[in-house]
Amino acid sequence: MHVLVCWKMRRTTYVIIVLATLSLAFGYTASFGIPVGVPNAHAISRTIMLKGSFATGWNGSNPGPTISVTQGDSVTLNLVSTDGAPHTFVIDVAHAGIIPNPNCAVDKCSSQFSSTTTFMFTADMAAGTYSYYCSIHLQHMTGSLVVHSSTSTGPDFTAASNPTMITVAQGASGSAIVTLMSLNGFTGTVDLTATVSPSGPTVSFSSTSVALPANGSASSTLTVSTTSMGVYSSPVPNGAYTVTITETSGSASHSTTIPFSVGSAGSGPTTSGSSSSMPTYGSGFSGTALLGVAVVVIALGIVATLVALRRRGTTA
Repeated sequence: MHVLVCWKMRRTTYVIIVLATLSLAFGYTASFGIPVGVPNAHAISRTIMLKGSFATGWNGSNPGPTISVTQGDSVTLNLVSTDGAPHTFVIDVAHAGIIPNPNCAVDKCSSQFSSTTTFMFTADMAAGTYSYYCSIHLQHMTGSLVVHSSTSTGPDFTAASNPTMITVAQGASGSAIVTLMSLNGFTGTVDLTATVSPSGPTVSFSSTSVALPANGSASSTLTVSTTSMGVYSSPVPNGAYTVTITETSGSASHSTTIPFSVGSAGSGPTTSGSSSSMPTYGSGFSGTALLGVAVVVIALGIVATLVALRRRGTTA
């Protein structure tokens, strides 16, 4: 009887240890923004929840969910920082690109938050596709906001680029994926052209004609190059450029702009704001370091408990 009781106690203890470990792991992933089944955002009720994290973007993905609203909508955003780091939410109304100092007189900007906040705005901008992002973590936390026309219900399409701005070293090239999205059942072929101002960089598409299915999406890759074209040609000068993409299908035509920056030679091609380092917390510990420490502590606790129980069982 004593042996049976001891065996039942050990089994119950094992179950408690497993459940406690799973609870700790779930709590850690939630606190550091690791995806745990966060639903995609939607604007059906015009109240949207976005959970932001440096490591995983908005709602567990980067780019985050596409938000669709109609002109005139009053939108309430419930913003949550899941990693405890400070974040902001900015809608790039001015199409100035993903930058750390947006013009909030034109753009729609939330206050900085490191826990939760509510941000309300009215979709009073022109119909089209806009980027949203965190002005602190830039390319790590981006997404698209589609504003539908309140007067036109006919078939149409819109376009968005990812990333929304490109930075390369002199002599290098960069790329962006241009995604076309059908509105109100639009279907057809969309032709793509691009120009650069001021002149210098050259542009090309993986496909200049994209077949867009009804209520679906399709994409083409834009490549912008600063490579010298000949032995005696000069490299494209450092500086700021603007790539303007024109999307045309029949009488429908839209345009998308991408800021393009050429940096100093040897800096390497990068996407603006695309540092791969993890944010720091507390006394300089990064999220990766804390994750490693948590896993080691949990593993040592389990091993120590199992050894103690085995010794007690042997003694009994």
